[in-house]
Amino acid sequence: MDTSTVLRTLLNDQDRAELLGRDTAITQVEVAPDTSIVLGLADNRWARVLWPTQHSSAKRVADWARHYHLWESTTQLSRDILLQQGELKADEKLAPHLVGMGGSTRVLRYTPSKRVVLRHGNHVIEVSHRRFPQHQITGVPTPRKLGPVADPHLVVHEFVADRDLSSEHAPELDAIAGMVFARLHRLPPPEGPCTNVFRRLAALAQLFRYLNPILAARLNWIAGHVEELGGTPVFSHGDASPARVLTDGTQLWLTNFERACGGPAAVDVGSYVETSDSEASERFISGYTRAGGKLPNARALRHARAQAKLLRIADPLRQGHADWETEIFAELDAVKELVL
Repeated sequence: MDTSTVLRTLLNDQDRAELLGRDTAITQVEVAPDTSIVLGLADNRWARVLWPTQHSSAKRVADWARHYHLWESTTQLSRDILLQQGELKADEKLAPHLVGMGGSTRVLRYTPSKRVVLRHGNHVIEVSHRRFPQHQITGVPTPRKLGPVADPHLVVHEFVADRDLSSEHAPELDAIAGMVFARLHRLPPPEGPCTNVFRRLAALAQLFRYLNPILAARLNWIAGHVEELGGTPVFSHGDASPARVLTDGTQLWLTNFERACGGPAAVDVGSYVETSDSEASERFISGYTRAGGKLPNARALRHARAQAKLLRIADPLRQGHADWETEIFAELDAVKELVL
């Protein structure tokens, strides 16, 4: 079976339930053609389909799970393809950083092989397959870090709220969020440039060429009309959106600085505007300018929004939507409206 056939099977609810032996929704999908398809599942377990180059990985995980008495299951999907499932603590990339972690922890977010966020009492524990950047962020509200922690793949901070501005209707906080980002942009920028959107899109086009060549051609054509962003580098959050702003209804805190970088202010402004509704965007911009933030001109803002949309263009696939191709074509049409 090729990757496209396996992917269609996994995204079909009935077929997936038969394969996994239970009915559970997908929360995350990562596809590497003819190598692996990794699923995050709503029951905080993972499943992955592995082609021959990854069979040694399956054995390592099975050995780890057996050693630590964790749940894991490996079955033959076809002559050359394995289906492996496991619990969170048997996640190959995260498991070494979760050893010994017990007690009453609750999973807040889980992306297999990449990141998990846990709550333990009044603490939040974040574990990543990558080392956390050691940014010194002062002057803007962020959850207070606790530590020090010896493992660079692990961060512990105080629990402040379990809501964010993507779900909390608090109009007065939208403007305050804009003010906070204006203050962030006055901090000395961290080392390293922001994500090269065009390099990311080239890699995504390679994946689409395998799954849907027409979609790949459309992505390349649209990306060719998006302009690079200029401007003096500021301390950019790198992934600005209402979902990155925690709130308890009265206060707010910025979170998720893993992609922080030195880049134009338009990167954050465009990203936040693109991920907000029109009224929230207006309030954000109002607060941003009142606090001294310099808005990009209209053309730059459109292209910044286009870049933000393109960086999220694969979300329907990553979120396991059965009609992901149709959704991505529609999003590409929206990008076209911004830049042409």
